[in-house]
Amino acid sequence: MSCFKTQGVGVGLTLSACVAVGEPLPESSLLGRYGVTPEQLPVATQVQTSDEKSPRLFQLRPEVPLVDIRFGERTAPEAVGNISIDNMARRDYERCLRRHGELLLRESGQPNPGCE
Repeated sequence: MSCFKTQGVGVGLTLSACVAVGEPLPESSLLGRYGVTPEQLPVATQVQTSDEKSPRLFQLRPEVPLVDIRFGERTAPEAVGNISIDNMARRDYERCLRRHGELLLRESGQPNPGCE
């Protein structure tokens, strides 16, 4: 038997067991089953709103983005002394500048005069 057939048989047996064990829901309401009428339920309380700001239980702050992109800060990568790492960093920096230029051309249709 292949893996898919085995999993299919397992899913089929699980579904058939759920159908066999499941009972239909009763026709009467839940309140009727316990002998309670809707009039016996407690009345909902009114929440008073005031103009004063109430202290919040939770202080919600926006999440800090995982990546912070700043277009104004363009600095060449620092040299670490290893020629392989320096060349890789330089190529990545140049590729990033090219992609940024392509993006600006695609978005505005003309190059941005403030960019390099």
